[in-house]
Amino acid sequence: MLKPKIKCQPEDFVVEEIATLPLLKQGPYGVYWLEKRGWNTVDALREIGKALRLKPADLAYGGKKDRYGFTRQWITLRGNKAQTFRAQNFHLEFAGFSDQPMGPAFIAGNRFEIAIRKLTQTEAQEVLQEIPVVERHGIPNYFDDQRFGSFDQMQGFWVEQVLKKHFNGALKTYLTAIHPEDKKTEKERKRAFSAQWRQWRACRALAITSFEKSAFDFLQQKSDGFLSVLFTIPKEDCSMALSAFQSYLWNETVRRTLAARKLSSLIGYPGVTGEYWFYTGLSSQDREALQRTMIPTAAAKMTWTASDAQTLFSDLLKERGLHPGLFNRFPLRNAFFKSIPRPMLLFPQNLTARPADDELYPEKKKIQLAFTLPRGSYATMVIKRLFAEPLKKQV
Repeated sequence: MLKPKIKCQPEDFVVEEIATLPLLKQGPYGVYWLEKRGWNTVDALREIGKALRLKPADLAYGGKKDRYGFTRQWITLRGNKAQTFRAQNFHLEFAGFSDQPMGPAFIAGNRFEIAIRKLTQTEAQEVLQEIPVVERHGIPNYFDDQRFGSFDQMQGFWVEQVLKKHFNGALKTYLTAIHPEDKKTEKERKRAFSAQWRQWRACRALAITSFEKSAFDFLQQKSDGFLSVLFTIPKEDCSMALSAFQSYLWNETVRRTLAARKLSSLIGYPGVTGEYWFYTGLSSQDREALQRTMIPTAAAKMTWTASDAQTLFSDLLKERGLHPGLFNRFPLRNAFFKSIPRPMLLFPQNLTARPADDELYPEKKKIQLAFTLPRGSYATMVIKRLFAEPLKKQV
């Protein structure tokens, strides 16, 4: 399978946030564009807070933008005076004032400009042929791989293990899960934890992070105190892991919905938690049905608009030994399951594709894509759709 080459340089992946935060001439919050390259949102704001002597609660943003690209997003700083800040690879641009801080509710969407590189003439033409199909029929609105940072290929989701009250396994997964971005020494340490699990003194001798040290200190005193240690997982880690499991269940429900409709042609692209399934076209009947389908994220109380998807979701839970009531009894205090309806299909707006010679790779072509997506949708999923291939086995 041809893997699209993107993000070769920051300007190859440009994201500009579209926000509805009202701007005022005066107000208790300053509104700024945060423009950055090579920085993620959280780290950039941490540096800004230190430099301007602001508390973490004084800085607010709507969405996290990752470090791999050139991004512009809205943030607010508490204070009625315009601030200036400039550092290597990121800076603030004052836009006005607001009477409330920035938050996710004010994000309407994001504009993207993405360069896909190192294509042959034939590959570029094949991608261009798919653009009108994507415009007309849309794509499944999957959560993409970057959502699944807490997933471990061998051990799965530690949140799912908590739901099943497998607290020992959940803690082991949390402490030993290996991720692609982990450094070599970190991978080796996690493998050692796994190999010596329940030998708490040996694990404590290897511990480096404050969480690892406190966890193994506690387990030396109470060898089966797994739930107590799980309670101390940082809130952000817990929330992200919970969202990852919700996203997996949502994606799998969509995949099963596509399979159940027995569409004439399905194509796929590999993903961290399984293959993403796409279609090459929809009948008017299928498009109408799927376009109005809203699938809620998993929680104890969920509102369904499509009974077939609801049945498939229920079957999925049963297969995994789960039931909706468990989501209401999640034993960790740091996070909870909240159901949010999400459209099953995604239609990129203002989608354009321009072929050109690739200045980074001689004798190759590139395609410059531009489009707008609503909040919470993934530009990388559009790329995956353009490069998806026929499934080896269709259901």
